[in-house]
Amino acid sequence: NLLVLFEPRPVANRASATDMASGPVDESRVTEVLARNAELQREVKTTREYMQAVVEEQEGTNEELRSANEEIQSANEELQSTNEELETAKEELQSTNEELATVNEELEIRNQETDRVNSDLINLLASVEIPIVIVGPDLSVRQFTKPAGKLLNLIDTDIGRPLGNIRANIEIPNLEAEVLHVIDSMVTHSIELQDNGGCWYSVRMRPYRTLDKRIDGAVVAFIDIDDIKNFERTKETLEEERKLATIVRNSNDAITLQDFDGIIQAWNPAAQRLFGYTEQEALVMNVRT
Repeated sequence: NLLVLFEPRPVANRASATDMASGPVDESRVTEVLARNAELQREVKTTREYMQAVVEEQEGTNEELRSANEEIQSANEELQSTNEELETAKEELQSTNEELATVNEELEIRNQETDRVNSDLINLLASVEIPIVIVGPDLSVRQFTKPAGKLLNLIDTDIGRPLGNIRANIEIPNLEAEVLHVIDSMVTHSIELQDNGGCWYSVRMRPYRTLDKRIDGAVVAFIDIDDIKNFERTKETLEEERKLATIVRNSNDAITLQDFDGIIQAWNPAAQRLFGYTEQEALVMNVRT
C-alpha cells in the first residue's frame, strides 16, 4: 500500500512575483523556477509510474488471491467430497464391525461347542473299557483309550508317532498294510488274534469319517473275545463228547467207564445186555467187589 500526501508550498513573496511580472526578469530566478518545475514534473512522473506499478502489483495480487480463493474453494469441495466418502466408509466400517461382531459370536458359540465335544470325547475315551486307537491317514497315533495304552504299550508322548513304531503286547501281522487297505477301500475289516498272554481279540478296523464325509484315518478297536473262544472250545468239546457218547451208546460192544476207585461212571446198552444190569443199577456198583 502507498500513501501520497500533497502539501501546499508557500510563495516566498507575492510582491516579488508581481515585481517580476512588472519589472525586468531575473534570468537566474527563471532558471531556478524552470529547474524546480522540471524536478516536480519528474517527481510527478516517477510517482505516477510508481503508483501504476503499485496498481499493477495490486491487480496481480488480487488475481493471485482470486486464484487462491478458487483453489481453496476447489479444495473445500474436495474436502467435502472426502468427508462424504469418509462418512460412507465409516458407515460401511460400522456395518462390517457389526458383521464381525456377529461372526465372533458365532465363532465363540462354535468354540464352546467344539470344547464341549472335545470334553465329551475325552470323557468317552476315558470311560470306555475297550482298547481303541485312532490313527491319521499317515498312520500316526491321534488318540487312544487307557486299555489300549496297556495293550499296545502306548503313553501320552506316543501321540503323533507312526503306528508301526509301537511295540505292542500283541502281535499283529501286517497291521500297517491292513489299516492302509481299510483307509483306501473305505471298507471295515476285522481279524482275530491272541496277545502275549493268550487272550483272544477281534481287531476291528474301520475308516475314520469326518462330518463332511471325508476319510481322514482309521479307528482300530480290540474286542475281547476270549470268553467267546472259551465257549466255542467248550461247545466243541461237548459236541465231541456227545458224538463219543452216541458212538458208545450205539456200539454193539459192552463199554463201561470206571474211575480210579473202580466206581462205574458209564454203562452202555450193550453192557446192560451182556451183564444184565441196567445203567441205573450199574452206576452204583464197584467193579472190584
